[in-house]
Amino acid sequence: GGKDPYSASKAAAGIVTQSFARSFFDKAGVPVATARGGNVIGGGDFSRDRLVSDIVRAGRSQGQTVLRHPEATRPWQHVLECLSGYLCLGARLHGASPDSPWASSFNFGPGPGSDLPVREVARELVRWWPGQWEVRSEPNAPHEATHLNLAIDKAASLLGWLPVWDLPTALRLTVEWYRARHLEPATDLVGFSLAQIDAYEQAARTRGQAWAGASRNESA
Repeated sequence: GGKDPYSASKAAAGIVTQSFARSFFDKAGVPVATARGGNVIGGGDFSRDRLVSDIVRAGRSQGQTVLRHPEATRPWQHVLECLSGYLCLGARLHGASPDSPWASSFNFGPGPGSDLPVREVARELVRWWPGQWEVRSEPNAPHEATHLNLAIDKAASLLGWLPVWDLPTALRLTVEWYRARHLEPATDLVGFSLAQIDAYEQAARTRGQAWAGASRNESA
């Protein structure tokens, strides 16, 4: 749930999806689930009004990133974290019945300690990427929740899914991707990205994540 429009929209999407599933998909024997991630970071995001991509652009142009809500805390996570959860859920849904426990709503968020204020994340990012930021509050801006987090107990208990990388690791590897993209243009970016995926899978296997399976080399 949530009182702000952003949080409420997420809850509403889950309710609408389950309504359509019960009304139309159950009769066809099709299981339907919804999956939600946290505040995703990672290489390849160039959208505006997103903290990491804004800092990357500001560093390249020697400008400043504007922090509108520096004390707001968000559930930061690397994009590979929620993607692994989505794929894990999709695999469980394959062949499942509409009344299975997996045909429901799931959160795939970060572990404890990753709910940091925007200010702290910006400070950590500029350790590896040149840039500056400034606080510029907007008194008439629409309401935003001060604190957002995701309960991942259901994903842990029903899917055996847990996050792998802590936030410092996620931030460092995110910046490494942008450095390879912008500061080392001769880099094989596809190979670089695949290497990050391999590193994530290896870390997941080390932590005993059943979904990780064998690496591409081991499978070959």
